[in-house]
Amino acid sequence: MTQSNLIDHIQIRGEVSADYSDVYEVNKSAFEQDNEARLVEKLRQNHNFDPNLSYVAIYENGTQRLLVGYLLFFPIKIQLYSKNDNKKLDLSVNECLALAPISVLPSYQNRGIGSKLISYALDNIKRSYLMSYHCIIVLGHENYYPRFGFKPAISQYHIHPPFSIENENCFLVLELIPDKLKETMSHNGNVYGVVEYPKEFDEVS
Repeated sequence: MTQSNLIDHIQIRGEVSADYSDVYEVNKSAFEQDNEARLVEKLRQNHNFDPNLSYVAIYENGTQRLLVGYLLFFPIKIQLYSKNDNKKLDLSVNECLALAPISVLPSYQNRGIGSKLISYALDNIKRSYLMSYHCIIVLGHENYYPRFGFKPAISQYHIHPPFSIENENCFLVLELIPDKLKETMSHNGNVYGVVEYPKEFDEVS
């Protein structure tokens, strides 16, 4: 089946509890270990988990139905620090999401499913109450995510991950409300931000 034919058989929808076991297997297969699969299970137990922020890709062709992709957004915050002395400020940006993880079954990768998942999810956020979020952070390929509007977070917004990375261009941000994040950062003066992920991210690393 060609890529164009395959993608026509892919439906994106919100995750439901009946999907959980299949989602676990997709994450485990896609990452070739179970860290991400266990992370998702732990995040579902976090009080900030919003089921409206997790999505699945379903392949349907006649009687065949298979969950082949998964995407999760999770609320995070950006803690602000002074550039002058690296002092932690009593300021933060709380209306943020992390995109992590996104996964596609290996045999279905590089066929447009991940892009369809991201596009659907972003459209859903922008046209719903979820628009109360200002931005989305992702650690991913520097040549892939910009097609969805993501920009380098460190060089353009002075927003950093809480860990070291080899290529800072792989840490990206998407403003859901144009210029809202940039205005927030500049309005507070000589500051930089550090993303604070939920503790579950450390527990399974």
